[in-house]
Amino acid sequence: MKRFQFTLCLFILIPPFAVAQDKEIGLSTGFEKCMDKAVSTVDMIDCMTKENTSQDKRLNRAYKSLMETLSAERKKKLQEAQRAWIKYRDANCDYYYDPDGGSMARIAANNCVLDATASRAQELENFLALLRLVWARGQTPWTPVATAEVPLSLKGETGRWVS
Repeated sequence: MKRFQFTLCLFILIPPFAVAQDKEIGLSTGFEKCMDKAVSTVDMIDCMTKENTSQDKRLNRAYKSLMETLSAERKKKLQEAQRAWIKYRDANCDYYYDPDGGSMARIAANNCVLDATASRAQELENFLALLRLVWARGQTPWTPVATAEVPLSLKGETGRWVS
């Protein structure tokens, strides 16, 4: 009975939050419609799987577009970051899939992958848009400045954004 009550609470509380987040990270309106029509766990996971396929394509487009704009050194850094992000996403979302968690664990794990993928696509798209904006103004997006030492990484690189 407690499991049923918990599941019912999740179905009541999650949708308003999920809709707001959907718009923030660029999930499709088709996904929202699919989830509205879903009547079972299988239906919901099917919706998530279809949307994740779409978001994965979006992420790959953003990644490739960004890679085309970067120097060889920055491409290597992005590639390292992307590999680390994939490893993190997979490990984190695998945690959500609790074998004893029933159907809600499957939904949570699938939702984790979907949200993480869409968020990463949005992040790369935003970064690319920022670079294009800076370039359109005829500026260089990143210029190291010795006098303003702002840590950029644990490796001790310094620099700042210039405007």
